[in-house]
Amino acid sequence: MKLNRLGSLLNNHPVFEELTNAFKEESANFKIQILSEATPYFLSTLSVKTRQPILAIAPTSKKAQYLYEQLLIWTDKSPNILHFPDMEMLPFERVAPDIPMMHQRIQTLSRLISEDNDVPLLVTSLPAIRQKT
Repeated sequence: MKLNRLGSLLNNHPVFEELTNAFKEESANFKIQILSEATPYFLSTLSVKTRQPILAIAPTSKKAQYLYEQLLIWTDKSPNILHFPDMEMLPFERVAPDIPMMHQRIQTLSRLISEDNDVPLLVTSLPAIRQKT
């Protein structure tokens, strides 16, 4: 069963309609509280409905990786779901960076600026966005 078909259940909810309409406004400002188990379902449905770029920032790298994996399940492995991983090193450490991790970060940044990329849903963590690539 494809889970992305369940998005139609949320599309018909009046509060979700109000949110998607507010999301399309240029100066939208809103706060959302969602159960952590429902976050992948909500974000995947919001991304399809609004066709707007979405940045999801998780508090830890593990939670970002989990959210990314869940979004791939909910979106049937959509190529528009991007993951910007953490380098997993402290800022003051004098070690060589993990090459595959650095490659994935550069590849994600490249996909964000490419012209042929559809509307992305980028998943990252707070430590990941604080680090240089």
